[in-house]
Amino acid sequence: MTPTSRRLAGKSHEQAGTKRGRHRLGAVVENHIRHEFETRSTEDTLDTMAEDAYVDHVPVLTGGTGKAELREFYATHFIPRMPPDLEMVPNLPDYRDGSACR
Repeated sequence: MTPTSRRLAGKSHEQAGTKRGRHRLGAVVENHIRHEFETRSTEDTLDTMAEDAYVDHVPVLTGGTGKAELREFYATHFIPRMPPDLEMVPNLPDYRDGSACR
């Protein structure tokens, strides 16, 4: 986990709403997605998340609350079941300049 993502993981939504916070949030989101779909690393994915994070993966009724359950989810249900030739094409707003979130 980078120092920036570590600091942001503990911030409230209000603090993340500042221009600087949006820039950091965008970086955390990009890093999280990179680890889910490119590096496919459970531990690096979890490092981008708060200790009490939760995932509710509705289409298949999986997920978890907290890092122990999320470790099981990512390591068993999510990451290894992706096709090896899956290509991630991001379609996210660019948070870096603050223009996407005002």
